[in-house]
Amino acid sequence: MNCHLAHGQTSSQKRFNEIRTIYNTYISEAKERTAAEHDIKFFFGDLNFRIELSKEHTCLLARQEDFKEMLKYDQLLTQSSQCSFLPQLAEAPVKFPPTYKFAKNTSYYDLDKRPPAWCDRILWSAGSAVKCTRYTSVDSISFSDHKPVYGTYLVGIKRVVKIRKPQPVVLPEEYKALADAEPEFELDDAPLVFAKPPEHKERKECKPEKIQEPAPPKPIQSIDIIGLYGSTEHNDRRGDAEEGRAAGGKGRGHGSDGVLHERGADGSPRRSEQ
Repeated sequence: MNCHLAHGQTSSQKRFNEIRTIYNTYISEAKERTAAEHDIKFFFGDLNFRIELSKEHTCLLARQEDFKEMLKYDQLLTQSSQCSFLPQLAEAPVKFPPTYKFAKNTSYYDLDKRPPAWCDRILWSAGSAVKCTRYTSVDSISFSDHKPVYGTYLVGIKRVVKIRKPQPVVLPEEYKALADAEPEFELDDAPLVFAKPPEHKERKECKPEKIQEPAPPKPIQSIDIIGLYGSTEHNDRRGDAEEGRAAGGKGRGHGSDGVLHERGADGSPRRSEQ
């Protein structure tokens, strides 16, 4: 938090009140946490704290460059108990000259107007994982009546792992009655009978059966086929007999013995000689 507190030699109480107001202010648009509720806080700027000595005495110590004696009367260090938040802030040891007030464009204190003081400071939240490796001022910059102050810090940051909140289980209406119902059961006096476990039988080793090879096929023997052929005349006579039967059983025909047979009106065969 960069801030510019009230100026003036006698405005130390006003500056403490301003610090209290800043700490209770929400510093984000979401307004989730105040400045004091954050884990690590840096509080810096022109805090405007002065030396609680007369102007003459302060200027004398400045001319002698007895800055160690001047720090004993620094308002920020001696009156921090007036603000409940200041003991929670830490500052690295001040080992650089006062940063105010200089004649413009020079590195000489303007002792005629203001006594020197350490107005520009850098504080951080005590007890946090912060380590200051350098804290000093820059004397070469002279376009202002202040000398800038800077610091180098190592800050340990926690790794935040977001865990999704478990979603509530919503049961359908037909299951709510079952979920709220109490189980009902009763015990009788019948003895409990436990079945014996099945005996373990050793598995016999299965031996593969021998597969008999099929016998070779027998050779095919040759068969003589004799064809029987009748004469043309015999076939013609047989045809005449069939025609006679078709004509009503009356007529002539040749029998199987080659003799011509005649049939009477009643269909009875009569033998005739040729």
